[in-house]
Amino acid sequence: MAAATLSELPDELVLDIISRCSHANLLCLARVNKRMYEIASSILYAHVHFRWNFKKSESPRNAHFERDYKKLESTGPPHAISLLGAFLRKPHLGLHVQRLELLGGGFDYRYPYSFILNHDKEKLKSLSYEELRPPPLWWDGAEETLRSAISLVAEFDLPYLELWVEKLREGTMDAIVALMLVRLPNLRSLIVQRDFTKEQTCVMAVLRTVALEKLDWLPRFIHLREISMRFDMDDWICRNANSQLLLPLFYLPAIEALDLDLDDPMQWSWPTPAPPDAASIKSLTLRNVREHGLKFILATTKNLEKLEWMASHSQVSIINQASDATTSKMMDLDVVTGALLPLRNTLVDLSLGLNTVHPFGEDFFYLDFHGSLTGIAQLEKVERFQVELVYLASNALFDNRFPIWERVPRNLRILVFWPPPLIFPVADDQEEELGTSILFRNMREWMHKWRGETPRLERIEVLTFAGDAWSWGRQFFRDLFAEDATAGIEMVYSCEEIWGGTSPVEHPPYDETGW
Repeated sequence: MAAATLSELPDELVLDIISRCSHANLLCLARVNKRMYEIASSILYAHVHFRWNFKKSESPRNAHFERDYKKLESTGPPHAISLLGAFLRKPHLGLHVQRLELLGGGFDYRYPYSFILNHDKEKLKSLSYEELRPPPLWWDGAEETLRSAISLVAEFDLPYLELWVEKLREGTMDAIVALMLVRLPNLRSLIVQRDFTKEQTCVMAVLRTVALEKLDWLPRFIHLREISMRFDMDDWICRNANSQLLLPLFYLPAIEALDLDLDDPMQWSWPTPAPPDAASIKSLTLRNVREHGLKFILATTKNLEKLEWMASHSQVSIINQASDATTSKMMDLDVVTGALLPLRNTLVDLSLGLNTVHPFGEDFFYLDFHGSLTGIAQLEKVERFQVELVYLASNALFDNRFPIWERVPRNLRILVFWPPPLIFPVADDQEEELGTSILFRNMREWMHKWRGETPRLERIEVLTFAGDAWSWGRQFFRDLFAEDATAGIEMVYSCEEIWGGTSPVEHPPYDETGW
């Protein structure tokens, strides 16, 4: 019997075969005929990702930033506009999209003001919005897409309709991405990196409307499982608070994983009288939020399995709320413990981090720690625990015989340390040396008792950064975890770069086949 050709096979089998093809081969298949175009498009558009940032090869000191920006895509309309045009002309393409990634973490639109970050915070705060906003995209060659976009938005009965249309005419990426989302009803994953959160008025308004109002003319996003929204830490000083923009995401019906950079308001409240039923959330990453915000949010996530919390010395409190500066320098670990214990029956992966870098480059912040993590040994389902030493060392100068094993989950299998550059909020080197010595002694005592206190421990991983400034941390751990104390435990030392980039990505097609 003669072998069947690709065109003779059923769609399901063809889809299974060509799903193994490269991006270039899929583009070729999409040009064969209309049937192949439809099948290949379901793969090509399943994962849409693109980047929006400045060209890195030229220093902004030598070229005006708008001219430098336009060199990115001088051959035609910007990629975002071309992609939006494809979704507007052929709505069925948007039905294929399951994952949307808006990439880029190095887009610095503040030139020539970026140097101010390290020198003059008052000057930065005095800059107008127009001086700080990203440059707009251009509609040259895509006038029909603009007309279609405005026509579609005009059909929505929304209170922010006029603002949305105005932003579209201006060419703001925020308005373009918001309209793109409207065309992606089957979206499962939304990843938004820092370049795309410089402005987020329209995007967050659409997501808020979908989450809280459930209007018929907007998609319900019933398949949306994962959202990640990252913001520049430096932006907190010159932007409005974003907690009320992001908290509606907890109301999405099927959300399972959230990764958010939130501000830290003095008063926390949900956007509706009733808190969300966030029982579907299994994974949660929170950055910048302090301990009271952590407790507020975790009260709704009863089935959480993975938590990554990166606390910070609240920039909003320091800069915009001087009266709250004292509070922001005090970390109450008893509140942290109280927030975690209700998750004892579900939590299996716990990370506790701390960001103490000053937004204006003024060295590091120091926090006064009150209370302790004593009690989280009751989190008996936690198998992986990543923690910074400072959380375990709290009150080391005052309680020099504290048992470390009471501050770690008893049944953990993997312990990961991520040390900050300095441990203790002390006034002089002598106190710091004393605190480090006490911590070292208590950690060594635990290492000699680990089989009885944490019997399932099988791996310890130490994350340190490259560079001489971090060498003390690497040596501290190598001295601490000597072979005589860690026999039977796999020891791993990992070195990370402080600043990492993102790799280039392939743009999805713009629907250039004509089918």
